[in-house]
Amino acid sequence: MNDQRLHILFNRYLRGQLDATERSELFRLLGSADSTDPDALRSAIDNVWAETARYENNPSEASLRRIQHVMARIDRQRQRPRHVRHWVWAAAVACLLTAITLFWDTSATTEVPSVTPRELVHTVSTNHGQQKRIQLPDSSVIYLNGGSSLSYTEDFNRTARSVILSGEAFFEIRKNAALPFMVRHDSVLTEVLGTSFNISAFADEPDIRVTLVSGKVLVHVSPARPGSASTPTQLSPREQFTYNRTNRQVTVQKAHDIALLTAWKDRTLVLPDIDFERVAVLLERWYGVTVSFGDTGLKRYRFTGTFQDLPINRVLDLLQKSNAFSYKLSGKNVWITRSGQE
Repeated sequence: MNDQRLHILFNRYLRGQLDATERSELFRLLGSADSTDPDALRSAIDNVWAETARYENNPSEASLRRIQHVMARIDRQRQRPRHVRHWVWAAAVACLLTAITLFWDTSATTEVPSVTPRELVHTVSTNHGQQKRIQLPDSSVIYLNGGSSLSYTEDFNRTARSVILSGEAFFEIRKNAALPFMVRHDSVLTEVLGTSFNISAFADEPDIRVTLVSGKVLVHVSPARPGSASTPTQLSPREQFTYNRTNRQVTVQKAHDIALLTAWKDRTLVLPDIDFERVAVLLERWYGVTVSFGDTGLKRYRFTGTFQDLPINRVLDLLQKSNAFSYKLSGKNVWITRSGQE
């Protein structure tokens, strides 16, 4: 295992700076046969934790004990047979990643509620072109869009209700004043009592968007500098919160057509006057295809439309009526060219 590379990826992971390729590399390293030898990874973990602990707002004694407990579990894997310890090792490392990541994101200010790490995590994922309906142990319902994942702990709804989202999901949350529902997505934490809302937080997009349909939510953003404070944003129904990962700017505006913003969960593809380059991204997520352009000028074409549960060739046929172009569909590949060109 490349100890230096692992340490770099660890630090970038904790700061939310990994792109999709680097994230895959990190978890490939963690899941490789070499990762069953604890020495290199333990060294990297020690270094990361030492760096984390240097911040002015150190973890509470309870948090420190939890993390030390997990680290002790990792150390005990040295005594197990190689084929037995692998899955236990992976679970322990996943827990430690969650513990340190959540501390890193929340320790800088007491205004941001923490999502308490637990020992086992369930993850539900969707491929591009796939959607899933999830019912959580508290009877809350979540619709997960394509290319997304949702993680929650084994003891969800016992002492806390917290999930981690990557991608897009629509939430219908069962009210429980004693256990607020928490959704973490990168540097943004959405706190809920009982409501319905949509979150779009794809890793390849600069913006994280929280759109409130009903009820009330508080949206927290982790501060840029350790020790500084952040003020949560309270949303009212039909408001949309947008956080830009690049410039860390927050905006709140009215969401004029909630039905269009959440139409994806009803298998309706909505194109709200956007260019062809953006349409291609949506088609890739929606249908699990790869879209390529034979002429970059085509990316500037703009489209508006609503498509209810149609196959991709029918969508492309209808798009051709507003802007002239040709397409070739071969398996999971779509080739877009100017009309009359192959």
